[in-house]
Amino acid sequence: MKLKLLSNFNDYYDHWFDLDGNVFKRTTNSGMIRGRMFSFMRSHGLTVPIYGIVQHLENYLYPDKKVVVYLDENKHCGEGKQLLTLGEAYKLYPFKLCTEYLVNENPFGYAISYRHLQIGNRAFWIKYISYTDWRSNCGEGDIELIEERKPIEIPHKPLFAVDFVEKNNIYYAIDFNISPGIRGTGIEDIIPPKEVVDLIKEVYFKQWSGDII
Repeated sequence: MKLKLLSNFNDYYDHWFDLDGNVFKRTTNSGMIRGRMFSFMRSHGLTVPIYGIVQHLENYLYPDKKVVVYLDENKHCGEGKQLLTLGEAYKLYPFKLCTEYLVNENPFGYAISYRHLQIGNRAFWIKYISYTDWRSNCGEGDIELIEERKPIEIPHKPLFAVDFVEKNNIYYAIDFNISPGIRGTGIEDIIPPKEVVDLIKEVYFKQWSGDII
């Protein structure tokens, strides 16, 4: 069966999609808004940080506790968010969504996160490090492909990524992205371009219900 790509960015496997057929949408503004995202991840058994509207968290966090405020709930890749104390956020953005800022403790103070990247029925565990920014996927840093791992069972999602921050040996899910980039992760050295599209097609046509969120 044929599947054509609708996207606003390029990746290494794009040329293996068909020129017509069903549409696979892969755009940077696709997916659910942040407020829905956290409840969605929790409903699939993932641990999420404390989250809510800024003014509602004053009973759960101290004013000097750092939070990530989402100025645009539709953006990924480190965009549309700001790191503030809860007290600062209360003054500036009392009605915006925010989450508790969880710092991955390491000797160098680098920002570190982990990504579960799933392509069809294959999944990989990737480490992101930033040496210059509080966001692990921004500034100067490194990406390390750690291992292939067991897929997460989430229906109707041929391609997705879940980002995690580790704190006290607990991995907190902080982002769910249905349009993740693959180029640059090291997976292009493992899975040929045609196989990526074949993996996406397999899940798409097996599980797709006609309503991709």
